[in-house]
Amino acid sequence: MLEKGHLLENWKKHLATVVAVTLCILFGIMAFIFYGAASENKEKCKDLQESIETISQEKEELENDLYTLNNNYEDIIAKHKNCDATISDLKARIEQLNGTIDNLNAQIEELKNPEPETTSSQPAAVSGGVKFQGGAAEDTGGDIETVYWTPKGKVYHSTQDCPSLGRLKTILSGTIAESGKSRGCKVCY
Repeated sequence: MLEKGHLLENWKKHLATVVAVTLCILFGIMAFIFYGAASENKEKCKDLQESIETISQEKEELENDLYTLNNNYEDIIAKHKNCDATISDLKARIEQLNGTIDNLNAQIEELKNPEPETTSSQPAAVSGGVKFQGGAAEDTGGDIETVYWTPKGKVYHSTQDCPSLGRLKTILSGTIAESGKSRGCKVCY
């Protein structure tokens, strides 16, 4: 029995050691598992932190781009408003110039179709769509010359083909005295 008691006592002594060693092993395994999990978590945290930093940088760049775009948009709007004002001014100027053109066209029409002023007692003659008032002066032996003029013109011409008479439809003819003009044309005289 001694042996049994001795074995039991040894067993009790060893049991405490076995339990202590087993607990140490379990704690070691648990520490290894937790350390590995913690290490994995550290890596994941590090990756997440890097992602957060990257996203923060991208956000900052996008905010800067947005700020620049807003400034450009405001500049474009200001230029657009200036263009609108310029366009309005130009439209008003065009209307004004159109009125001037209309007035000038009316004056041209008046010059093209004047009411005939007769300074000669002879009836008007028409030749080639051009109306001549009076006729050639009779040669009375003096230096009486036939000249040509228009009712509203300021000079007399030596020929009815003078370029200055151009498109005028009413061309009068007679003597210089009959023309009532004080000087001859610089082109044909």
